[in-house]
Amino acid sequence: ELRISEYELNTYMNEICNSFRSYANIKHIDFTYKSDFNYLNVWFDKDKMDSILKNLISNALKYTPENGIVSVFLRLKTHGSWKSKIRE
Repeated sequence: ELRISEYELNTYMNEICNSFRSYANIKHIDFTYKSDFNYLNVWFDKDKMDSILKNLISNALKYTPENGIVSVFLRLKTHGSWKSKIRE
């Protein structure tokens, strides 16, 4: 069952990424989050999105060698849609 609510995307993503900062620091990984917009309200199921993003970021950090780089970037597309990219 989906439980959809409205969230401000940069605030949400900063919270998710901040939860991984200490792990990235321990592994000496340069971990960044950036977006090409300042403010964007979006609708999603927070529990499901948490699970997906935490799994992706966790795996990116887990499999990135020490002194590596992991970047999370969100881009605003046309008509208010958005796209995320996680790079190792």
